[in-house]
Amino acid sequence: MSLVFKPSYQIDTEGYFINEEGLRVIDIAWGAQKLDEIEFSKGYRGSILNLNNKHFVQSMDHSLVVHSIDKIIKNKIYLSGAYGYKFQADLGCIYLDPLDRFCGYDSRMRPFVLTRKAQNQFFDMLDSFTDESIEVDGQTYAIEPWYLHNPAVEDQKFWDEKYKAKETPWDLGEPNPVLVKSLAKLKMPVSRVLCLGVGAGHDANYFASLGHHVTAVDVSEVALKQAQEQYPSERIHWVQADALVYQSQFEKSFDIVFEHTLFCALNPEERQSLIPFWKRYIDEQGYFMGVFFTMSKREGPPFGCTEWELQTYLAKHKFKSLIWKRSFDSVESRRGHELFVYGSFKN
Repeated sequence: MSLVFKPSYQIDTEGYFINEEGLRVIDIAWGAQKLDEIEFSKGYRGSILNLNNKHFVQSMDHSLVVHSIDKIIKNKIYLSGAYGYKFQADLGCIYLDPLDRFCGYDSRMRPFVLTRKAQNQFFDMLDSFTDESIEVDGQTYAIEPWYLHNPAVEDQKFWDEKYKAKETPWDLGEPNPVLVKSLAKLKMPVSRVLCLGVGAGHDANYFASLGHHVTAVDVSEVALKQAQEQYPSERIHWVQADALVYQSQFEKSFDIVFEHTLFCALNPEERQSLIPFWKRYIDEQGYFMGVFFTMSKREGPPFGCTEWELQTYLAKHKFKSLIWKRSFDSVESRRGHELFVYGSFKN
């Protein structure tokens, strides 16, 4: 099999590499060697392969997927992944994600996740377990949530202060390039667009510049004031509101609901409650559009989210994707780790 790849290496939900034709690479020696070359860097990049060549890993889930548990000795757990690749982790580095899956960091601080089969095997090897801890060989280990709760992001003042101090690294100073290039390909008719968590307003203004009628919402009064001053467009209606509070006036009122940098800013245990609002705000014939960060990142904002996790959340609400694609069109620091999603919710 010819091993020809795009600028990034792709890994499927079971931890196997995918080649340019979309086929799983079955070469065991090659696959195990490449998994061993994976390193993890914090930030948008996530997992990187062949660091000097600047190749990075596009994984549907965490970069390492555990297929079986080999053994547990003292505080170490020995794991096997795709291609029979073996690695290990401390039992103190095991966490539970929002979908009740065990995940963690291995001894080289690379993120991994257990398959259901491996998870059941893990349970069988434990002395006992609760929702908050596991016990092995008489030793108890606390199991913390994978995502670290950040109460600050729930306070309007937090975001007001960020915008006052101009401490907004998520702000590109322009509309997201992924949005710009995607809209050029979609050639949408004039639409009613809702932008939740609009921030500095660059994306909202871009929609308006194309003739769309935009409702731009943010919890921060400071952000909205700055956005209105920069973009005094008659096509934009600015609304100060908390996106996690249902807005009855938005019910079935929009042709497009657009997401960018709000989902990742919310505490992960809250963001699932945002999805029903997207569905309720969209007109019967309308669409959902989003640019999401795909990364294994515990702390936030921005919080990480894997593609598999996002797919699972959306599937619960009968989302049908028309476009689901990683993008190389964004700024360098985000290239390949922004996911463009476009589709509709079934009733």
